[in-house]
Amino acid sequence: MHALARRAPQPIAREPVRVSLEPAERVASRTYAAPPRHTLEATFAALSAGGARTLLVTGALRGAGASSFVEVAGRAIAAAGRGSVVLVDADAQHPTLHRRFGVSCERGLAEALDELYGFDITREEGSQFGIGDWLEVLGAQRRTGQLIVRGDGRTWVIEIAGGRASALWCADASSAGRLGERLIQRGRITAEQRDAALRIQQQTARPLGEVLTALGCIDVQDLAAALQQQCVRGLVELIAMSDPVCRFDERADGHVCGAGSSRFRLEGACALERLLGGAILDYLKQPFLRSQTPSFVRDTDEPELKVVVAGQGAGGLDSASRQAAFGLLIERLGRAFDHVLVDAPAVGAGGAGGAATLAAHVDGVLLVVPAVGAADATTRGAIEELRRAGGRVLGVVMNPAASRRRS
Repeated sequence: MHALARRAPQPIAREPVRVSLEPAERVASRTYAAPPRHTLEATFAALSAGGARTLLVTGALRGAGASSFVEVAGRAIAAAGRGSVVLVDADAQHPTLHRRFGVSCERGLAEALDELYGFDITREEGSQFGIGDWLEVLGAQRRTGQLIVRGDGRTWVIEIAGGRASALWCADASSAGRLGERLIQRGRITAEQRDAALRIQQQTARPLGEVLTALGCIDVQDLAAALQQQCVRGLVELIAMSDPVCRFDERADGHVCGAGSSRFRLEGACALERLLGGAILDYLKQPFLRSQTPSFVRDTDEPELKVVVAGQGAGGLDSASRQAAFGLLIERLGRAFDHVLVDAPAVGAGGAGGAATLAAHVDGVLLVVPAVGAADATTRGAIEELRRAGGRVLGVVMNPAASRRRS
């Protein structure tokens, strides 16, 4: 990812933050005793090795020092040469990262969510978007319908339910290439079972695979294997398309293939979701998102340290669509940088767009608390609130400086 031209930082007088990191369970279950000291860079290297590269940093209460910790940790990782780091300011009410790094607060996270994910892609000139752009923008907006892709003499249809790709099929494929025929060829179902399932499908608009499993003709594992094989073949063709043309036909949630029972969504359509959510997504063309995202990333005085400021947009993170867009942007940054640290509001302080609602969109959460009283009810309540929201609390950062300020 290419960053913007570097801006000269402005020095800011502030007190250094001294921290220690402990597992959340240990802090929540006993009174504080100083743990062994570890360097921040070594701690983050261990977290990254365990798969936690996108991290949300929040405080159990406001003023705990979360923003200070984000800055100190980012500088420590960058200075150690352990990879590239980007810091994201998600605290719209009390943004601080722009002041800490001496950059403007214009064109930040708020503008990125609006300009990358908040527009109606179906009304734009289509040549500037690739298949990957369509899938990501529609996913952020949680739309439902069919994404029709034409190119190289073929037409593929990607069924999208609530923003998630749930089925992929070729509109002009021969009967031998369809799901029912493939299952017959593999000896999983009979022609009579296929015909009975097709009749039900025509009456209910439910996916064929869901109908076959409901009738007991095939088990979920065989269906998932067949769907994955079909998806791989389709994705290979989509990636190879030289100049695809896309069109989106929007539908109501209850009238789209793949929007059926939760069992089918979890066991059948997950094959396509795993493929599109993995490395293969990078191979689907994304000219719009790849060219526009770098304009929201600022340089700092550390060559390997970048920052996305909060921005000045009026929209917060209090809607489901903006939270989904936030998650997709963090994933995108995670593919471009080795470490992503999100400076979030204190738990419970940001309302619907607070730390708890953002916790499920990152690999893990670090909770900053004052060292004195770290194991009190406030810390335990914050940990439970983050976990209820789907967050993975990795540890508690104990900040002695915050303890002095609170006392």
